[in-house]
Amino acid sequence: MTDDSREGQNLHPETEDGPSGREGDEFSLEAELAADGPPQRPVTFERQQLATAVRWVWFGGQLITVAIFTLIVFQVDLFVLDLPGGLATVVTFVALVGFSIWRTVTRYRNWSWELTERELVIDRGVVFKLTRIVPRVRVQHVDISSGPLDRFFGLRQVSIYTAGTREADASIPGLTETRAEELRSALIGS
Repeated sequence: MTDDSREGQNLHPETEDGPSGREGDEFSLEAELAADGPPQRPVTFERQQLATAVRWVWFGGQLITVAIFTLIVFQVDLFVLDLPGGLATVVTFVALVGFSIWRTVTRYRNWSWELTERELVIDRGVVFKLTRIVPRVRVQHVDISSGPLDRFFGLRQVSIYTAGTREADASIPGLTETRAEELRSALIGS
């Protein structure tokens, strides 16, 4: 038989040494799967709350807004209104701090996430509730970031990017560094 007539035949002719030519080296899908064991189930997380320190981060961010609005009202109170003792400034400050506390606590209570075998589910919202579902098979990459307040409290934010999107499809703030790494590993490994 010539070399030209072998082209249409089996490319790996069986030899005494096996298909690769090495003795004892058998290539089979069953043997490879048996060596690895049963397929690994993806890592999951039951319903999770954010780290409690995220409340301080959110409240600190809100205090910046409170300070700006209080300064504006103070200027109006000082130069326009003729109220005794800066009453408008005090009322504005107390009302905004109270609102900030309520919003921070309510936001924290309504924020939760869960990683199932098939998807990442994020629930959040104070007035309007939002449930975001990200299929694990669509996850392209995961970023972990932190701002100055986050770093002070030892927190991280996980941003999940999916196929076909330019910006983060979902993000989870207020995770400890360990939990953020575990979530990234679970999402990337799936």
